[in-house]
Amino acid sequence: FAPASVIMGSSTASENPIAIYPNPVGASATLTYQSEDTQPITVSIIDISARVIGSFVYSQIHKDENTFSLNTSALSRGIYLLHLTNGTKTYRVKFIRE
Repeated sequence: FAPASVIMGSSTASENPIAIYPNPVGASATLTYQSEDTQPITVSIIDISARVIGSFVYSQIHKDENTFSLNTSALSRGIYLLHLTNGTKTYRVKFIRE
């Protein structure tokens, strides 16, 4: 998997600060992260066997909503976990690669 671009915007806070869509994903996916601060984040993709498939650091994080376009075309079909760590907290979301 590889990051493609980052788009910044604003939004209201939600209970879960991360979301990935569409889910199931195809060759690409969109990750949204509602940030309370501007700390860099690490995004990791982990397969069902607990192997880290890829990990990237995003240093340009803005308070409020951050949107990331992910190239998931290299992932095999299956179930994955996306872990997002902001230095103090880790958030997880499960997704399926079709």
